Amino acid sequence: MDKKQQRGQSFYDYDDQGVMQVSQQIMDSYNSGVVPQEQMKAAAENNEEHR
Repeated sequence: MDKKQQRGQSFYDYDDQGVMQVSQQIMDSYNSGVVPQEQMKAAAENNEEHR
């Protein structure tokens, strides 16, 4: 392949399935630190009782 042909091609290929997998991993990682609302309410009520 000569230089003229190389210029028209992208170095990286776009892979929709790969993008979705990475997006899911990011969201799973983000959501892993989220505490369920019921648990937060219980913790807040518990904290109020101790004051």
